[in-house]
Amino acid sequence: MYLLDTNVCVQYVRGRNALVRQRLANTPAADVMLCSIVLAELYLGALRSARPAQNRAKIDAFVQPYRSVAFDDTAADIHAQIRRHLEKLGTPIGPTICKLPPS
Repeated sequence: MYLLDTNVCVQYVRGRNALVRQRLANTPAADVMLCSIVLAELYLGALRSARPAQNRAKIDAFVQPYRSVAFDDTAADIHAQIRRHLEKLGTPIGPTICKLPPS
């Protein structure tokens, strides 16, 4: 079972990583999942792009065969444990910062 992160999805959609494309092509869609947080990041990236509608369509086509898993309290706990583990290994991942538009 694979849970894709945003970077892997972007690499696939942009076609910049042959290994990612090959691995996903050789993995049954039932064995691949996305998290709702990843979907939010992909959608934001499309909105920020020069061609939001075209990029959103690419993302929608890419994610269509995969199941999306909601980010909940258990996921938040696991997220914290993974981030701390990566920090201890010296390979931290950065936080996602979301700015809300002014009211």
